[in-house]
Amino acid sequence: MAAGRDRKNNRKEAHRYLPYIRTAVVVLVIAGMIVLIWLIVSPFIERRRESRLNAAEASSSAALTSDPEKEDGSGSAGREKIPDGMSVRYETPGWQHDENGWWYACDDQTCYVNGWITIKDRQYHINGYGYMDTGWVAIGGKGRYFEKDGTYNENADSSKLLALTFDDGPCKYTPDLLNVLQQHNVTATFFMLGTQLEQYGAQTVPKMAELGCQLGNHSYDHKTMTKLTTAECVEEFQKTDQLIKSYGATEGSSVVRFPYGSFTTEQKQQVGKPNIYWDVDTSVYSTGDAAAFVSNVEKNITGGNIILINEGKEAVPEAVNQLISDLTGQGYQFVTVEELAAAHGYRLEDGVTYYGFSEEDVSAGRVTDQ
Repeated sequence: MAAGRDRKNNRKEAHRYLPYIRTAVVVLVIAGMIVLIWLIVSPFIERRRESRLNAAEASSSAALTSDPEKEDGSGSAGREKIPDGMSVRYETPGWQHDENGWWYACDDQTCYVNGWITIKDRQYHINGYGYMDTGWVAIGGKGRYFEKDGTYNENADSSKLLALTFDDGPCKYTPDLLNVLQQHNVTATFFMLGTQLEQYGAQTVPKMAELGCQLGNHSYDHKTMTKLTTAECVEEFQKTDQLIKSYGATEGSSVVRFPYGSFTTEQKQQVGKPNIYWDVDTSVYSTGDAAAFVSNVEKNITGGNIILINEGKEAVPEAVNQLISDLTGQGYQFVTVEELAAAHGYRLEDGVTYYGFSEEDVSAGRVTDQ
């Protein structure tokens, strides 16, 4: 009987502490839920905090003026009303993105434009249209390089940049040539003929644009322009531009190259686009020999060169593949003519002829005809 009374007393004692145990369990469960919620929510709170800090830091680097950049390329970005066609899609203040690139909304009414901004100790440059610059950009007469995320790389080297330029196409070998460029992640500039575009434009122009190549105009049917009137010359280039546009490049060509490098001053001015010459020629058009082509190019390379290649030979894709492999192994990089010019501090201007950007071109005073 004594043992029975002890068990009964023990049960009473256990029931006496049961409410405290239940309370402790509830407290632990609530505490666990709070910790879990905090782990889920805190990253979002931190990102919002960083966004506000970034916005404040960027705001402190911009003057409230519409045209702040100085001739030497210095000056913090100003603020302007967000232009038509640009719409705020994300949180403000902060970065926005559309089909033309990244831009920074100060609020839902204004954006940064034309100058430098600093965010989290990283420098960015906003162009005159309000978009973040990437790649090589000419600012204040100097080449500046911006990474794909827009951050400024002051240590980028422009001395071993080259521009491959292809004339007289597109042709039946151009798709293979574009595959070579894609394989090496290389861009080039194509100076196209209207007669060739009528046959091969549909299968080549969209791919050129997709790869980031520069679209150039080489006239309609490769006449010697100095034997034509200025009006006839202009018509040659206009017809080709219309064809380029018809294959999806809505703005047409951005640069021209006159057949045989032959033109008058009036023709050049009336055509009204940057005129691209060259400082390294190749023999591939006449020989069709890949090895001779590569040898001819490599012995003339110094960096900053505009390389002329006629693409109408079967050997061209193979030769270009070998050339790119050889020269990238030596530290060279391939860019469009526009990028090459920007890397050396030049913004391509309408009606101006550009011959090359090598040290030899610079020392001889023949970068341009101005």
